Formats: sequence, structure tokens, C-alpha cells
Amino acid sequence: MKSFRPPKFTLKNTTSATTRPYRLPKWYFLNFHFSNDLLEALLEELHINKRSIKIKLLASLIYRICKARNQFVHSEQPLSPSSIVLNAILDASDGNWATHVNLDTSWLPPPLGWLKVNFDGSVHPNNYAGLGCTIRNHAGELLAASGARIQSRSVNMTELRSALHGTSLAKGYLDNLIGVIVEGDSASAIAALNRILSGFYDGEVETKLASCFKDLPKVAISQIDRRANSAADYVANMACSSNFWWERGMPLTQALSFILSKDCSPL
Repeated sequence: MKSFRPPKFTLKNTTSATTRPYRLPKWYFLNFHFSNDLLEALLEELHINKRSIKIKLLASLIYRICKARNQFVHSEQPLSPSSIVLNAILDASDGNWATHVNLDTSWLPPPLGWLKVNFDGSVHPNNYAGLGCTIRNHAGELLAASGARIQSRSVNMTELRSALHGTSLAKGYLDNLIGVIVEGDSASAIAALNRILSGFYDGEVETKLASCFKDLPKVAISQIDRRANSAADYVANMACSSNFWWERGMPLTQALSFILSKDCSPL
């Protein structure tokens, strides 16, 4: 059997990468080799167990890495590592939803063709709470930010209502888009969203979330570090005083403008 010889990639202009919005991982600048044994093992395992999510994920990740390298070589437009991982997870999931945990402490934009909804809830001792959400595109541009003041003592329910608030608003921005990433820093809220996506939900808020998810072409759930959710946190705290709505082109507060600018600054 002839040994497998993958194509080699040579980048023509690596100096311009320093001006791009992402710190490019080292594998963008290396020749990427697969052994024939690895590919044969993948095919054999898939033949034995076609439902193996681990094998599907590995195969999808290899494909997405190669595709991203080709795209960078020919168009010099790099994808962020988070975009590659998200696409691989969606490929392997055989469905319209996926979940992942983002360990970065900085906010990352969604892949091209996606929206990202960041949500947060803020509960104050006076039994009033704020629902906060931001909606941004792949360029990090703020499409909308919204806050709503409600009566609530439950942190978990406030977080879920914030997710519902943001997801409902995102449906108005879906023209020609692939899907929506719903992102928050509450582990309990993320666990509940994953449960809802799996078809297990109860109560009015969870039922409404399930209905919203069904209206979206694709959904990805992302848990992030609290420090990467500063914009939604700011909006939620402001909402404890009154309801408000910001849309692209409207003047923002200096504090929110600073947070958004910091989120979109080069890594």
C-alpha cells in the first residue's frame, strides 16, 4: 500500500498575522501531517461504531483544521480556534445544537455567519433583578443590548430569564445566518440550557426557551469565565434600575463603549 502523503502548506505572508484580530495558533504555521495508520484507525472505528461521538469529533476536528489552513493560505483570513472547535462539534453532533466551555478570560467573537448572545442576571437585595443581554456578530459589532427590570429573588431563574430575553431578541437578526451562540457565565444556567436542548424541560420559562431554540437554525451553548461576560453583566446591573434598549447606531454609555472596545481589541 502506498503511504499517505498529505499536502504541505507554506504561508506566503506571515508578518501580516500580527495585525489580525486573533493570536494565530502555532499549527497555522506548521506542516500538518497525518499518518496512514491514524486515518485507517479512524475509518475502522467509524465502521465498527458509527455512533462514536469521540471518533466523529476527532475526524471533524481534523477536517476543520485542514479547511481552516487552506482558507488562510488562499484568502489570508484566519478563523479563530474557538470557531474551528465549534464547527467541529456541530459536525459531530448530527444535530442543530452543541455545547462547549470557553476557558478564555476574554470575550471571543462568533464564527462568520453566527450571532452571539451573551446573557447575565443581577439580583439585588430589594427583590428586584435585572435581565441583561448583548447581541454581537462575527466582527464583534454590537447589534443590540437590552435590559429588563423584574421582581425576582432567584439567581438561577433570573439567569434563565436573561437567556430567554436575549434568545428571543436574536430571532430578529437571523437573516441568512447559520445560527446563534447563547453564552453565559452561570454553570447552573448553562446546565439547564443543555437539558432543555436535550428535550427535558419544565415550567413556563424553560418551555419558552425550548420554543425559542426550535425557531433557530442552529444553537450552540457556551459557558465562559465571568471576566469575559462583562458587557452582559454591565447591562444586567443597569437594568436593575429601569428597562432600556440599545441598537446599532445609537449612542452608548461611556462605560459600555469601553467594555465593547476592550472585548474587540487584538489579543
